[in-house]
Amino acid sequence: MYKYLILILISVSCSSSSNLIKEVFLIPETYIGKVNIIYNIKEGAEEKYENNVRVYVIPQNGILLTKFKDIYGNLDQQFYLIDSNGNRKEIIAIKEESKLSDDSSKFVFRAGTVGAYGNSDDSTSLKYQEFIVSSKRNMDKYYTFEYINAFEQTVMELTKIKF
Repeated sequence: MYKYLILILISVSCSSSSNLIKEVFLIPETYIGKVNIIYNIKEGAEEKYENNVRVYVIPQNGILLTKFKDIYGNLDQQFYLIDSNGNRKEIIAIKEESKLSDDSSKFVFRAGTVGAYGNSDDSTSLKYQEFIVSSKRNMDKYYTFEYINAFEQTVMELTKIKF
């Protein structure tokens, strides 16, 4: 009986860890604001991997159009600020911003948020993942109508799709 229980636990443990989606995000060190990774773009950036891990090189405007397919599941994400020489400095993703006492340093907020521009049931909708690079103090400005509208206008210009 215990032998079967142990086998089941090992099986569940192995299957859940193998379902992890590993991703690395390389963000320009001077970038602050919303980041979008928009999937399934035929003319998008080529898929890039390091040791079987997806790598997303975020452009200066914060919007990466990529050929990667959108996938969903348990995420293992690492975020790095990258300087002009390609040097990486890890940036921490904050899960609970209310518990963050440092309100002036740069962090990643809302990592793993997914959505779609347009009707998500429509095959022409743009599937995306997003997060925000900011200090806690400046987070509110990324939720203003003006910021959201300007960001979405840029997405429409880059993708040539109205939503």
